[in-house]
Amino acid sequence: MLFLNLSNRLVVNSNEIIVCPEDLRNVMSISAGYATGSSGGSVMDQFGNIVGTVSNTRTLLHSDMNPSVQMVIKNTIPVESLRLLIAN
Repeated sequence: MLFLNLSNRLVVNSNEIIVCPEDLRNVMSISAGYATGSSGGSVMDQFGNIVGTVSNTRTLLHSDMNPSVQMVIKNTIPVESLRLLIAN
């Protein structure tokens, strides 16, 4: 079964995230929704150009004492980073 999510969502953040001290990589956070199993899927702009691939989500909780979900950050890998990886 194929699911497509076409939306007018925006890139909400382009930044760098440190996963571990020796792993610095560029990520792009988006507001469009995606779910488990979407990793590696294409993220496209309004013209159908691939601008990145789905990477992961990060759930932010209120606190350890109150573990209610405050937001989910949806991270993608920008196509520029993928091109650098392929070139090396």
